[in-house]
Amino acid sequence: MKTIREHLVRRFPQQRRRRWKYVSPIRRRVGLGILAFLLVTIYLGWYFTRDSNVRREAKKALEDLTGADVHIDRAHFSLFEGIRLYGVRVTLPDERSPYPFFTAGEVVIKHRPMELIRHGRLKINEIVCMQPVVTVEYDKAGGMSNAERLFRLAVEHNRKKPADRYQPMQFPRIFLRDGYLKSLVKSGDTTQRTFEEGMSCELKPIGNNLVMVTVESEHENGEKIQWARIELDTSDGRIAGMSGSASHRLFQLLPPQYHKWIQQY
Repeated sequence: MKTIREHLVRRFPQQRRRRWKYVSPIRRRVGLGILAFLLVTIYLGWYFTRDSNVRREAKKALEDLTGADVHIDRAHFSLFEGIRLYGVRVTLPDERSPYPFFTAGEVVIKHRPMELIRHGRLKINEIVCMQPVVTVEYDKAGGMSNAERLFRLAVEHNRKKPADRYQPMQFPRIFLRDGYLKSLVKSGDTTQRTFEEGMSCELKPIGNNLVMVTVESEHENGEKIQWARIELDTSDGRIAGMSGSASHRLFQLLPPQYHKWIQQY
């Protein structure tokens, strides 16, 4: 009988056991919710990291930092390499000079990627500018250079922020690598070029509302020297100190009230 039963079992198909487990409606809804959350997160990550959106957020962040007008040709987001900006130009508002204060073919912004992906806001930690050109133009009629005007503009712009956004001014670390410094003096309708110098520069906060700007120049033999060192006070937008081998070159770029003070040192 056992042999006959086994033969019949092999001859006629049997109903297979279910291989899936019962899933309750609650678990199904939780699973669908998690799936929807992941899809929305992926979409938002894609939306906020599009080149057009990254360019817009980078422009907004840099203008919020400096108070100046910032132009960016294009931008590219990378999760591991930061944000790359191409064709960057910084000018003062209502600036009539044909010489922009800052231009760079490429700028790399290091930031917090999750802040951009989750909230659409760009939180800058560090800025690296590749082969920038900085043009410092001193206007004799106004008694001030565009560099000092820009710094004071950034301080004043930060003060005008709403109470819920205001905080003591905080600069990220900024590096200018293999750059070029041009010095101009404007007198009436005439602009005279005083000097040009290859340089690298670092701007970093040093506490107590002070920002240290260190400018290095490279000799023909490859040796780097500290060309200038300037302390900026972010509480009032003024120069707190200056030293370095090129201080005498910077005299004419400063308002007259600084000349006597510098000569004492």
